Amino acid sequence: CKEVEDEALAEVVVTTRRAADTALQAEEWSKASSLYSQTIEAVGVRAPALTAACHHGRAYALAMLDEWVQALSHWQSAVTCCAQLTKPDPMLPTYQHYYGVALQQLGRWEEATSALRAAVDLGSERSGSILARLEARHLNAAEAKWRLCWEDGWRHFAADKSEAAIQALEKSLALGAPDSCSGYLCIGFAHAKLEQWREGVAAMTRGLDSAPSV
Repeated sequence: CKEVEDEALAEVVVTTRRAADTALQAEEWSKASSLYSQTIEAVGVRAPALTAACHHGRAYALAMLDEWVQALSHWQSAVTCCAQLTKPDPMLPTYQHYYGVALQQLGRWEEATSALRAAVDLGSERSGSILARLEARHLNAAEAKWRLCWEDGWRHFAADKSEAAIQALEKSLALGAPDSCSGYLCIGFAHAKLEQWREGVAAMTRGLDSAPSV
């Protein structure tokens, strides 16, 4: 362990790290996690590359134990350790990749997308497919939101619930519903039913202005 100057400490670190790696390979997750923790504590900030590798090992063991919150913290620490190095760590794309995966597992989709995009920029090829699925999921989720409001709006309009129809359709349009012409015309008619003439005319005018040109 060249980065740790004290010979006695270096021997302990090497022995503990080797035992941790062995436990990880043997899928003894709790044991591996504990041994990596001991190595991290012994090394501290004196050897950022080694500390990063141990954070990664512990994070992987914790993930296998379904402890994703703790795993996320250690992958984040691994990435942070790499920032302290004067030369790029070839393992950084891997750490960044797993950091994004942990965010995904915790349902933090936007952060996961950002983290995985960073991993792709660092050269992580396997992050690309996960990133594509996340982006597609985000788009599908956004579409589902405006569609739900859109359907609610038209159902309320048909049931003569004009105020509810206006609220739902305005929300749908704000969320990105593409048919703004019919949406605003319906909002205009709903205002007319409520005898809100000024608002009705404004909505209808907006709808006609957004109509596709022939």
